[in-house]
Amino acid sequence: MTEQEQNKAVALRYLEAANRNDAHAIAALYAEDGVHSVNGTTPISRVYTKPEMMASADGIFAPFPEGLHFELVDMIAERDKVAFEVKSHGVHNSGKIYQNEYHWIMRFRDGQILESKEYVDTQLVMDSIAYADNPNH
Repeated sequence: MTEQEQNKAVALRYLEAANRNDAHAIAALYAEDGVHSVNGTTPISRVYTKPEMMASADGIFAPFPEGLHFELVDMIAERDKVAFEVKSHGVHNSGKIYQNEYHWIMRFRDGQILESKEYVDTQLVMDSIAYADNPNH
């Protein structure tokens, strides 16, 4: 198996864990010095270390009692990087349908995620949180 195939396999395990809504398993795929960054200018838009990912893991999928489901659209690999597009769908605990689109690019070292960048509509995420806090919003 080539390095690119190995890295794609790890990225697929990331998505499988996401579909199980298992944030601890996702964080476990990162190197100890691995980081995850979320684009945008909202409060969730920042760089997260592996310990921060582990500490916040329980809350990530909690607002989706029936789970948040991810569909892989496309994936490519080159050198030590894997890029993939994903669509999500779930019912928020407020009853509101949540759908978002993502693009991740991951860099790998020794079969672990060293760095991931998540490009997502963070305002949509924040609007879902705001709606849950104030359904009359």
